[in-house]
Amino acid sequence: MSTQGHKPHRRHEYLAPRLALAAGLLIAGCFIGYSMYQQHGRIGQRESERLAIQANVINENLGRQLDGIYLALQGIRKELPGWKGKSGTELANRHLRALADAMPGVRTIMIIDAAGSITFCNREQVIGQNVRYREYFQAPLKGQKLSALYISPPFKTILGNFVISIGLIIPGPNGEFNGVVSAALDPEYFRILLGSVLYAPDMWAALAHGDGRQFLMVPERKGMAGLDLNRPGSFFTSHRESGLEANVMTGRVYATGDERMMALRTIRSGTVAMDKPLVVAVGRNMSALYADWRR
Repeated sequence: MSTQGHKPHRRHEYLAPRLALAAGLLIAGCFIGYSMYQQHGRIGQRESERLAIQANVINENLGRQLDGIYLALQGIRKELPGWKGKSGTELANRHLRALADAMPGVRTIMIIDAAGSITFCNREQVIGQNVRYREYFQAPLKGQKLSALYISPPFKTILGNFVISIGLIIPGPNGEFNGVVSAALDPEYFRILLGSVLYAPDMWAALAHGDGRQFLMVPERKGMAGLDLNRPGSFFTSHRESGLEANVMTGRVYATGDERMMALRTIRSGTVAMDKPLVVAVGRNMSALYADWRR
């Protein structure tokens, strides 16, 4: 009888430590879960800031590049009156060759008359060709802004290269449209520039025209050059519709279909108006980004 009377007391003796252990495990689990949650957030914040910095590196570099191209095109425009006659043609082409060779990122410099014919160029094989139908001629012709840089969507040139052209209107005696002086960007230079900001194997960077046409991607992927990114729900469209110069976003990439954290930045010249900007995107794969955290 006395033994039976002590049984409930012994149950309580075992129950208290078990409850304490369960409470301790629960607290430890909550602490670990909260710590992992915090660590996840810190990883995301760190990568967000780092990607934004890399995108801004491209922005600052290209911004200065655009300023330099504008000054070069402006200088050519001032020299034009002295390039008349046969001797002037030889002088002009020689000057354009030297200028293109001295400017990193510029592949071709040409002067186009009011009818759309190439009159001077550092690549003599295209002189005489008519490019009136090209967007890089039509945009300045229709825009009529003498001080603006006209940024063409990416296109394939007469020589078969995929480029973006930057143009400046040549005014006539009364300020009327009298042609275009333009510089075509060298994609190889910009591949090197984009590649310089990649710090992890899962990263890629891309450069697009402000209307959404992709210029290039690094590392290069088949079918990406010329892809139209201006699609509902794409990173490009979300960035443009935000009205902000810089964004960091996460989600599925329209161009590649994978989940990424992307930093996007709108690129403009710091000194001159542009009819269209450029947009750079730098991103990381989400699975790779959090791989260490999942372990």
